[in-house]
Amino acid sequence: MGCRDRPNPLLHLGAYARLPPESEQLNRRTRVLIAYYSRTDTTRTVAHYLAQELGAHIESLVESTARASPRPSWRCAADALLGRRVALSATRYDASAHDLVVVGSPVWYASVSSPVRSYLAAHAGKLENVAFFVTCGGWRPERALQQMIDVSRCAPLATMTLRDRDLRDGYAALRAQAFAAALAGPAARGKPGACGANSPVTGRRARTCDRLIHVAGRDEGIIKFECVWQPGPAPQLSEIASLDSWRCRCFAMGLVGVTPEGVGYGNLSARIGDTAAFWVTGSGTGAYPKLGPENYTRVIKALPERNRVLCEGPVRASSESMTHAVLYEALPDVRAVIHVHSASLWRACLYRLPTTAGDIAYGTPAMCRAVAELAPGAKRGVIVMGGHEDGIVAFGETVDQAGNRLLEIARDMIPGQFES
Repeated sequence: MGCRDRPNPLLHLGAYARLPPESEQLNRRTRVLIAYYSRTDTTRTVAHYLAQELGAHIESLVESTARASPRPSWRCAADALLGRRVALSATRYDASAHDLVVVGSPVWYASVSSPVRSYLAAHAGKLENVAFFVTCGGWRPERALQQMIDVSRCAPLATMTLRDRDLRDGYAALRAQAFAAALAGPAARGKPGACGANSPVTGRRARTCDRLIHVAGRDEGIIKFECVWQPGPAPQLSEIASLDSWRCRCFAMGLVGVTPEGVGYGNLSARIGDTAAFWVTGSGTGAYPKLGPENYTRVIKALPERNRVLCEGPVRASSESMTHAVLYEALPDVRAVIHVHSASLWRACLYRLPTTAGDIAYGTPAMCRAVAELAPGAKRGVIVMGGHEDGIVAFGETVDQAGNRLLEIARDMIPGQFES
């Protein structure tokens, strides 16, 4: 999909026409804000439908006067691919005054649109609860959603992908209804879904677990990944000392971090005692050169076929925690897992080491099954994720063993490139 979120007459979400006039919206008391950018009508139509369903304020993001005229496709592509931000006109609503902010964007060349990137960056870490949706032609919408998460520094209550085929086949309304229903509870309660955050309503810490729900197309399923998160204590420094040391080394070598587009990558985990639980680096921590105990969370239980994890700690677990969980289940002796990204190492190892099929996406039950099947035969303790570009997983009986296995492979495949 290019720059334009193309209008489609089969998008049966005409409820936006029943929205109150702007003057009435400005005076209306509501807990929800829908902010979106749209060059044409697709993302706009979805945004207005959600606003009507949730009784929300609606904010159309507009580039500043100097850049208000439509830009050519090549400029959109360059902005999106390079992660550029653009100047926006003043907004009408204070996003931080709302209990829930839903942000929508078209997908430009597998990236979030530049105006939405700019809006999220301006509010990074300041919003209590967020939800994201994207409209696209089918090319890597999950990458755009991850960029929105990383740029905003917020874990969303829910995300939604609407593809062109959903619009053509009339499934868009079902997706949008499911997305609105997932948000209706937190919106009606007026409590922050980010469990543990101070509630603007009660002033106390919310105790109800929140769930990250992804509403997607038919091939991805209605729920792609669900994180049931309960705020809890951070690990003791002694529990993660070795893990944290290797995380610092991986970051220094560029194996863990964040891309120029703002997408975080890589995570590490260590089993807790003889249980199935494990400590894992939290979602949205890729940009930090050094972590502390507050950046780790404890995965209590994983349900791969439901693509669900239950975690407790200062931060949420990411969808990649599922892969860690199945390795601990498949190989009882394994006590550490290191997931890194490297384009050069990935290409060098692809199909020379145990490799998952190229059509299996990360963060899905299919990827979990594929990794579990390959793990017993991975004699060097490394698996290449064929459908998760640049992704490589190493595991071992200790964190040191997992890390050294990864470095051994790296030095064999690309001598001299990876030195810690």
